[in-house]
Amino acid sequence: MKKILEQIKDLSLQYPHKVTLYPPADNALIKSYEKLLNVVFDEQLLQLYLFSNGISLMDYCISGFKNRKLIDFFNLNYSLWEGNLLLKEKFISFMITSKGDNFGLIYESNQKTYVVGYINNIYSQDYLIVGNSIEDFFTKFLHKISYILSVNEKDNYIEYIDDEFLPIDIRSWQ
Repeated sequence: MKKILEQIKDLSLQYPHKVTLYPPADNALIKSYEKLLNVVFDEQLLQLYLFSNGISLMDYCISGFKNRKLIDFFNLNYSLWEGNLLLKEKFISFMITSKGDNFGLIYESNQKTYVVGYINNIYSQDYLIVGNSIEDFFTKFLHKISYILSVNEKDNYIEYIDDEFLPIDIRSWQ
């Protein structure tokens, strides 16, 4: 995870108008959210939030814990679960776009093992697996974001990682 966090920090320095970091989340606050939502966060997700209490990456918003500049982690998941009770405590969203795309942890019934998934319709249980861990997901995601940011510097405008104008190897989650 250390390499991922360094890459995010580097992107925030290189593209400050597109990547915004925040002060770290408080561990006690994170634990209170776990209790409130009746979930246990993965260690890699904890590391991310102890690095920055939410992150803005272009139109991708990693929710925060009582961070008034971002969507709140509890509110994001509560509204998601309210819209689809089948996702409650199974899909834990940590990132959303303005289009309503959600990225989150998809837990097995024991809440000990998970994959990272993508849902673009909150009323469905259908999802695309986009990573085997937080670190795996962010390795792929940051590769996509880095490419988009570099292309956008040349006056091309691509905002989303699944944009049809991206090369197929960048669009794919494999």
